Amino acid sequence: MFTESKKKEGKMKRVELIEFRKKKKLTQKQMAENLEISFNMYQALEYGLRNPSVKLLSTFASKYPNVNVLKFFTSKVNLK
Repeated sequence: MFTESKKKEGKMKRVELIEFRKKKKLTQKQMAENLEISFNMYQALEYGLRNPSVKLLSTFASKYPNVNVLKFFTSKVNLK
């Protein structure tokens, strides 16, 4: 499990990804299994410590075709 110090390194939780998983009533472990990745990798994705590979994005899109998976992994930038 990640410590508070990891969270303070400037990484942000991916709230939309967490909400999606919870809406599907899945644990992190179940979501990892669905995406064919390790629990640790999935947890790192949720905490913003790792970014998905193209292969993982493709797997995610095939498992959840009605969801724009990019919204989980792209940051919202205010361009003023």
